[in-house]
Amino acid sequence: MEPVYKYQAEYAKSNRSTCRACKNTIGMGSLRMGALVQSHIFDGKMTLWYHYNCFFKKTRVLQTNDIKNFDNLKFEDQEKIRAEIGSEKFLISNYNIKANSDDSNKCTNCSKVIKDPFFIDGKLSELGTSYHVKCFVKKYPEADVSKASGFGKLKAQEKFDLLDAVANIKTKATKKRKAEESNSENQNPPSKKAKASKAPIESTKDILKAQSDELWRLRDRLDEEVSTQALTGLLEYNNQTVPSGRSDLLDAVADAMTFGALPPCPDDGAPLRLADGGGGYRCSRLHDNWAPCLFSAPDSSSIKRRIFRVPKEYYDVPFLKSYKCKPRERLFGAATDAATAVSMKRKFDAKKPLVGFHFFLDHGPFTAELSRRDLAAKIRSLGGSILTDATHGGVFVTTGGTEAVETKLATKARSNEMCPLTYSRLLDKALAEKFSSGDDVEKFLKADPLASIWKSSSNNNAAAEPSTSKANFEESRVLQKRMLVKGGAVVDPDSGLEDCASVATDFDGRLLTAVLGLVDLVRGSNSYYKLQVLRSDDEPRKHWVFRSWGRIGTDIGGSKLERFTTLNAAAQHFQELFLEKTGNAWSTPKEKFLKLPRRFYPLDMEHFNPTDEETAKMSQITKIPSKLETRVQALIDFLFDVASMTNALLEFEIDLHKMPLGKISRVQIQEAYSVLNDLSTLLSSNEDLEGPAKSKLIGDTTRFYTLIPHDFGMKMPPLLDNLEVIKTKSRMLEDLLKIELAYSLMKTSHSDVNPIDEHYEKLKNRIEPMDRESEEFRRIAEYLRVTHAPTHSSYTLDIVDIFSLSREGEAGKFRALENRMMLWHGSRRTNFAGILAQGLRIAPPEAPVTGYMFGKGVYFSDVASKSANYCYTSRNSTRGCLLLCDVALGKQEVCFAAKDSQLAKKYNSRKGIGKMSPNAQTYYKDPETGVVYPIGEPVASAGVKSDLLYNEYIVYDTTQIQQRYLVWVDFKYKF
Repeated sequence: MEPVYKYQAEYAKSNRSTCRACKNTIGMGSLRMGALVQSHIFDGKMTLWYHYNCFFKKTRVLQTNDIKNFDNLKFEDQEKIRAEIGSEKFLISNYNIKANSDDSNKCTNCSKVIKDPFFIDGKLSELGTSYHVKCFVKKYPEADVSKASGFGKLKAQEKFDLLDAVANIKTKATKKRKAEESNSENQNPPSKKAKASKAPIESTKDILKAQSDELWRLRDRLDEEVSTQALTGLLEYNNQTVPSGRSDLLDAVADAMTFGALPPCPDDGAPLRLADGGGGYRCSRLHDNWAPCLFSAPDSSSIKRRIFRVPKEYYDVPFLKSYKCKPRERLFGAATDAATAVSMKRKFDAKKPLVGFHFFLDHGPFTAELSRRDLAAKIRSLGGSILTDATHGGVFVTTGGTEAVETKLATKARSNEMCPLTYSRLLDKALAEKFSSGDDVEKFLKADPLASIWKSSSNNNAAAEPSTSKANFEESRVLQKRMLVKGGAVVDPDSGLEDCASVATDFDGRLLTAVLGLVDLVRGSNSYYKLQVLRSDDEPRKHWVFRSWGRIGTDIGGSKLERFTTLNAAAQHFQELFLEKTGNAWSTPKEKFLKLPRRFYPLDMEHFNPTDEETAKMSQITKIPSKLETRVQALIDFLFDVASMTNALLEFEIDLHKMPLGKISRVQIQEAYSVLNDLSTLLSSNEDLEGPAKSKLIGDTTRFYTLIPHDFGMKMPPLLDNLEVIKTKSRMLEDLLKIELAYSLMKTSHSDVNPIDEHYEKLKNRIEPMDRESEEFRRIAEYLRVTHAPTHSSYTLDIVDIFSLSREGEAGKFRALENRMMLWHGSRRTNFAGILAQGLRIAPPEAPVTGYMFGKGVYFSDVASKSANYCYTSRNSTRGCLLLCDVALGKQEVCFAAKDSQLAKKYNSRKGIGKMSPNAQTYYKDPETGVVYPIGEPVASAGVKSDLLYNEYIVYDTTQIQQRYLVWVDFKYKF
């Protein structure tokens, strides 16, 4: 992964940049500092430039690792920045002048009670400090107290007295300092016979300085005397990576000439290059078209440099002609952070153990006994410093307990990798005595009770941020423009032309519309790009190319609408943009399309959308009367609910703006299955995911998120790096396939038929409500009640209704093997339309075996609540469906632990034996069919040692399944 930089340092390449602080021009060649901020118009960061001095007046940098290009600066400029990181800048704006109303304030400098009429009180980063005016002026002689907050509120005489006192203090201090300097010179005259000390051993700092000086001398000569074409030729002649831009060319040539040519990458043989942002070397090649080679070397010690040669054609430059290369190791400076900079000056002090640690205090609530200022003073008394913002690398001190992790301020602190600290732990009077080293302090901070909650909340951010997107989507859905399908494609409503234009086609009849995706886990990108050619519906014809772009799941992005005089001109521009973004011609067949590095990839979309006029009636009952029984109407309306399908996709973190309902392509889902299968194989066969294996992991994860766009907000898309997450994503794809089927069933074609009746007909399944007084209804109700497991105690199940089922063609294919049982199967509400229409399905061959305890098959249970857990209801949506199936189990292989190998031919099914099973004494056997209903309260299975808590039944042939009943239930949550 590439480093996440917050700032950038470089020498200005021109006179065109302007300082964001003082608004003056930044001179060419001068050191400038930039803040890297997220752009609001594209998925990436932009740089806000400042003069060096202006930057450090506004910003506090905590570590050099946050600064891009730091290692490529001149050594003296690196040292300047290191000094800024380790220093505390004096700012008079951090102080107030206050009237002294009591004698409770102690001077931070001399520790005596302040009894003067006025005192200096710290705020912001100096919160918790108090000074006598005398002590303050002695400590900060450069301070202009007239500019401190509160000075303007003093009376005229008070101002005069205060400034007069300050002037007297400064005069006395100056005289005393001169006297001390004079005495020192008289007492210690320089020795005439001072012996020259032995030359010290060269330190790392000396080596770094010498290397930097030599490198920059050479770079400056190259810049003055060598053309860009010659710089490129020198790199090519030595088989080195050729970067773009003169500045990067100079860096690469200067590095190679000073230290020797870089060798090929040991992993794939490609040329190495200077790492982006400096600080080591990386491979220049991509592992495949989805991910880069991850080889990196932090310095030259792990790679063998070669002689860099200058061909004779460049001997016209005198210093190139005389150049001789001596390959050697290049060192890069160790990262400096604020704590390191302080520790270099001061060793661990047991009385002030928090030296080098930085604390941000949340906004309370505080009490009269403990104010925010008091807490800051406590931290300062232990050597800590106060931050004015929730910044990277600090400690977030909270008074809010576990609730504090959900505040906006805490979310910001988590995203900046701060660690939490409960304020009460700082109030221990003997706290300083617990620490004997800085490591003890770090252990103390990491052991905070909030740490685990904080980490858990942080890990769930990928789900938490989309929940914000969910809220935004729900809000925006009311205002959402109609997405009209015209001519076989949806006109993007953001174009503003959906009512007067349609998507045009090329000469081959292909719709000139494309949705492109680009996920880059190394850079953190999660981008989309949409492109359409639109043609007016009325004469005279007008033509436009509309495009929009941005980051998925955010408001970041932009759009552009361009008008063209002819369709040919618009189509040509469309094709040029497609080629630019993908690297492939628009005419390239899909099977020959080549994914190129850091280029977009087209998504396979279908153009049916449930919000357009053609399908608006699918979620409402029209005035046309239904011919179905009322109870069946209610069920069909429940199963074909648009909102529930939308919510299901939101739970999956799927981006509804790029992949709206009805546009999910089955081909694309199956391709995503194949990617998960590859990931499963990779994870199962590699214990150590490093080198090429890590590159493949990143590549396959990137490909999956490209095929199935996810909404992660501003968070980095997480790696699919464990089998548990592969299992979760496989289940998601299963549900997506069923939702895709449900939407294909929802397309209405008859305007004279009630949509509910049309949906019912497409299910090809006779659904009949059962008589509530019948013996079978009561038997099923008892089966549901009795087999509710004791461990599933958070809810109870109430019956809404029960329906008998008879799916067309299923009875004729049913293999009536011995050992038939009536068993439960649970699934999401959104999956049931597909289940009723196509039957229960086994995961496709593309799906990974990972995540299926007993391999790919159809799973059943004899415990109703175990199956009910797979309905995924919630307190906001409490209703779900359970299926009761006649399952022909035949000869069973009995298992007590996971077994995902292929079922032996002598068996017809598997049974996972649970530690608890329904009491066999109360089973019911149908006298006509021989089907057993395992009705009985769950009891301990005698003598069974198993990994399963309850029984599971798995069949691998769908002809052993016959749908019999659908039980519509309501989950009554207890808490």
